[in-house]
Amino acid sequence: MKRIIFNSISRKYINFILISLSLGLIVSSCNPEPTDISTFKQEMLGQYVQNHPEQFSEFERLLDTTEVMGLLNAYGKYTLFAPDNNAMRAYYASKGKTSLKDFTLDTLTTIAYDHVIKGYEITTDEFTDGLMPYLTMSERFISTSSRASGANLVFYLNDQSAITKRDVEMSNGIVHTIDVVINPSVLNLPQSISTDTKFTLFNQALIATGLDKLMTKSRDESYDYKKYLSLETGSTKGSGSVDEIPRSRKYGYTVLMESDSTYEHVYNIKTLDELKAYAAANV
Repeated sequence: MKRIIFNSISRKYINFILISLSLGLIVSSCNPEPTDISTFKQEMLGQYVQNHPEQFSEFERLLDTTEVMGLLNAYGKYTLFAPDNNAMRAYYASKGKTSLKDFTLDTLTTIAYDHVIKGYEITTDEFTDGLMPYLTMSERFISTSSRASGANLVFYLNDQSAITKRDVEMSNGIVHTIDVVINPSVLNLPQSISTDTKFTLFNQALIATGLDKLMTKSRDESYDYKKYLSLETGSTKGSGSVDEIPRSRKYGYTVLMESDSTYEHVYNIKTLDELKAYAAANV
């Protein structure tokens, strides 16, 4: 009888130990690894700006004023081009202003949007000499280029803004520090051509033929993005990113232009009448 009792007790203890070990393994497997914790605590783009006031206090004020800061502190994918304080102050001066208070809210919002690309994390490894394939939040393209500076390669935006610190990875995107505020032209293509004194004869020809009017449209007003909203994929778990239907459809033009110098030295053409005569003789 004693032997039977002993065996019964032994089995109970063994079962208890096995159950305890199993529970221990389960609890242990639920604990996050240290790498997960550190990833979770990584800064958001907005926090990065806020935590470096010695560099970005002016840009932080811009983001707060336009409420873009909330966007940059949310989950998702963004590329942020952050102008430093010197760049912001130089921009004020270039516009005859002294501070953000001298600009309208609409203007400030456009400036903020010019520096954010939503939905993509773009590092300088992806830069090529030319336009990025992604629009900023202000629906404008940014061109990228690079130049050698001693043993280093310096990247530029729109041939003006040098990236002084690049490819800083945050929880919700990439930030690049720049030394000049991005300031895209608001002129359409014919207007831009008309302001360039190297192409006065070509500009006269555009106006004479009416081709300038064909290039004034910038947006397809017949496009209604709401018709295609069902194609959006929605939020992706864990990242907060959304594949979005474009909210507008824009026109784009490419013009191959001859300069006044080319017309004169290659074709001996100096006036619009001479250009008309040349065209009539060679069509």
